[in-house]
Amino acid sequence: MKYTKKFCFFVILVIVSSLNISAQKIKINTKKIITPDHIGFGGHFYADWWLNANRLLNNNNENTWQYVVEHLKIIRPKIMRMQCNLNMWEFVLGQTTPHSDWLIALERALDIFRELGTEVFLDEWITMQDPAWCDGRFERPVFEQSIDRHAHSLVNFIKHLVWEKGYYNIKGLILWNEVNGEWKNKVTWEKYCRAVSRELKSQGLENFIVFTGPGAVQEDRNWPFRETMTYSFTNMDDVFNIFDYHLYLNVLAGYYNVSSEDCLYDNIFYDLCSDIVKEQKEISPSKSRKPILITEGTGIKSHLNGAYYIDTLNSGIAGSCLWYFIENYYIWSGEVHQKGDSILDNKDGKFVALGDGSYEAIVMTDRYSYNYGTVYETKVSDKNIKVACLKDNDSDSWTIYVHNLGENKKVSFSIDNNMNRIFKKIVHPDINTQKEITMTNGVMVDEIQGNTFIVYYSEGQKELIPPSAPTNFKVTAVSPRKVRLTWDMATDNVRVARYNLYKNNSKSPIISLKGNLWEDKNVEPGKEYVYEIKSLDGVGNESVGIKASITTPDVKTKPPQAPKNLTVKDNLSEIEIEWEPATDDKQVVGYKVYEKLSGEPKIRTEPEIRVAEITGNPPKCFYVSHYGRMIGRWENVTHSIYVTAIDEEGNESQKSETINVITPYGHTWDFDENYDLMADGLQGHGTIGGSFGDVFYGNSENGIYILKFNSKDRGFNTATFGFTADKIQKLHIILKNETNRDKLRIGWIKEGDRTYNENKSITIPITTQDKDFKEYTVDLMKNSTWSGLVYNIYFEFIGTSEGNIYLKYIRVGTF
Repeated sequence: MKYTKKFCFFVILVIVSSLNISAQKIKINTKKIITPDHIGFGGHFYADWWLNANRLLNNNNENTWQYVVEHLKIIRPKIMRMQCNLNMWEFVLGQTTPHSDWLIALERALDIFRELGTEVFLDEWITMQDPAWCDGRFERPVFEQSIDRHAHSLVNFIKHLVWEKGYYNIKGLILWNEVNGEWKNKVTWEKYCRAVSRELKSQGLENFIVFTGPGAVQEDRNWPFRETMTYSFTNMDDVFNIFDYHLYLNVLAGYYNVSSEDCLYDNIFYDLCSDIVKEQKEISPSKSRKPILITEGTGIKSHLNGAYYIDTLNSGIAGSCLWYFIENYYIWSGEVHQKGDSILDNKDGKFVALGDGSYEAIVMTDRYSYNYGTVYETKVSDKNIKVACLKDNDSDSWTIYVHNLGENKKVSFSIDNNMNRIFKKIVHPDINTQKEITMTNGVMVDEIQGNTFIVYYSEGQKELIPPSAPTNFKVTAVSPRKVRLTWDMATDNVRVARYNLYKNNSKSPIISLKGNLWEDKNVEPGKEYVYEIKSLDGVGNESVGIKASITTPDVKTKPPQAPKNLTVKDNLSEIEIEWEPATDDKQVVGYKVYEKLSGEPKIRTEPEIRVAEITGNPPKCFYVSHYGRMIGRWENVTHSIYVTAIDEEGNESQKSETINVITPYGHTWDFDENYDLMADGLQGHGTIGGSFGDVFYGNSENGIYILKFNSKDRGFNTATFGFTADKIQKLHIILKNETNRDKLRIGWIKEGDRTYNENKSITIPITTQDKDFKEYTVDLMKNSTWSGLVYNIYFEFIGTSEGNIYLKYIRVGTF
């Protein structure tokens, strides 16, 4: 493929002069469909930042969040990627936490997207934010053994959100792979993807969730994207419902040895997307066309224009989303402030608010796309004009996207169905309608501005025919406290979107969901329940209802005895509680742990009591809490905790005694089996201060974290916790240094001074070529710059010697 920008001057003159003679022509051919099921445009939304750490930014008020919500109502994205890291759900093996700080934030954002009609792809970020018990960064034998359990836990998490919380707007699950540690091996990666696919089927989610991969395959993530896509099209054709890849356009520019702008202006992006779509159908064993979801991950302004989105439409791509959502802003889950702090920084060292008044092309593209649309073929007489036509399948609404790379031009639009309607014209960057244009017998003429992106939108009547009712509706008892509902799918002239379930003649549905299976855990033994099911289409037309009833069986066993002797094992790095096993006349299958926070600041969306569930065979008598850490309610807050036991019939014991725990101000990393790199807030590289290499490697079985240093690596830093200096006087670290680096510099960056330098640091000597672990204590108060609000702490091992340094314990605080 050859691209050139060399043209004859005479030819250019002829073209320019011809523009003044007649209008350029844009023809839309409804007889030829490019994509029959386009799923819309959207972005990547980080709920943890907007809903956890951001509370502290505004002293716990809701202004910023409401500001974001109002913008979302304007933008109306049709799809959104959101993190669903397993840390949110099962940080400790066998312990699920439905009310974790992360899930409080995730669900609040899901509520907004459900209200807006935005469908969500949940994004499991493999390795970077997974729990330590299943993390592929740790090259150890237990990793291979954890794959099936990892997949089981992940699907349980999705099942909780879809079945128990009723988020029918969750469309799919994406596995994002950072391609390091054990995940560098494609065979291992395929094994995990297949394990997730099996779990989706075995747990009844196959018809609920679109399974998507392979995820991160761009050039700078160690897997060449074409090679990986080809591998997925062939080896994993039976695994994924939609293929997904990340295409960084600046990387693509380097791949073709052209400028970033040429990627769009010379149709490189369109040609590549088109080739990939064709390749998928040609080489897949099933020979079937599957949708492809592109995430483009650049912040380069020239890549945010309408040409990018038009190319994805015309190449047959099912959907596209921009990695960075609203002004390239995001934050790690661990980067939040401790109690009393009031400022939050993004990765560029400053807070960036949403812009007013003008919008990127992505906003206009989002707003005027559809959840389920058809892309028609377009032909344009001028090579400097790019056009795509999208029609809503759920209504008679139409959108025409135009990107004019040249000068002002008079353009004639023609659609071969001879329709008469009015189009609104919206010109980037203004989201308001500039004027209305009438189409008569499928033809309209307009003057389009040069070098701009334009949307023509015509809203039509929504589809009115309701779907058929579901059939073969059955309710069966699983246990005295759980029943299962099944049914056969309904049909519709366009699509069946979901099903509403009603209970005991309720006026509103108790849940709305996709698929044909659901379990109700909110039932009591020996009682009758009447259920009704109705199907809905894409615009909400509801079918007639079908009813079924059941009487649950009586329980046959007594509740277990209450757990005894609750003991605090740790209250620094985490809160760790253990107790004696409860007894039962048959078998204890799990425990419920209830935790309440007392103290300021209170969070409005925080549940009064958080409940965690512990399962296993047998279940561990052990509980780990991070409750409050991500919302600034960790230190100097009373954690009141009690435990109950559960038997196999769902009987729950009486409460144990309540234990009260207070965590002192500061932070601790103990690197035990409950430790996690990202959730505990350490980063293997520095976002400020230069070449802090990616030194984190993995941990051993005995709670030791390994740092692997190359000659250019400097160290690591904490995430943005925001330490109040006068409350933290010392730093204590236990390490074993096998290198020749003989100095450790502890540095920091502060409010009002976002630079890392030697003036804000303390350097201490450390021994080299250690055979045993050594302890060091640093008096931070010896440097006068240790004052006020400190954002990050840096650990720099001075020198160029290569080798390993082992971390056993770090504590910053008063001791």
